[in-house]
Amino acid sequence: MSSVGRSSHVSEALHLFPGWGLERSAGHYLDLSSAVVGLTLFPLGYFLQSACKSSGLAECTLRFLRHSAIEIDRVNQVSAQGQRQ
Repeated sequence: MSSVGRSSHVSEALHLFPGWGLERSAGHYLDLSSAVVGLTLFPLGYFLQSACKSSGLAECTLRFLRHSAIEIDRVNQVSAQGQRQ
């Protein structure tokens, strides 16, 4: 759990902000968003670490980002072609 998530739980437990833990409150969405970010970044970091064991981290990260940019360009081209038709 991230420090943002911990902070929201502590604030909720100490009743520092009224209604903080209620559904649809700022604390609820802050906690939810920190969980989503954590669940997204953890597998990405694990993947990059395991993929970069043989080569250096900087080289591997650049290769990953280049590949991602190529894939994004390819998806954009396909969607642009679909909109023309």
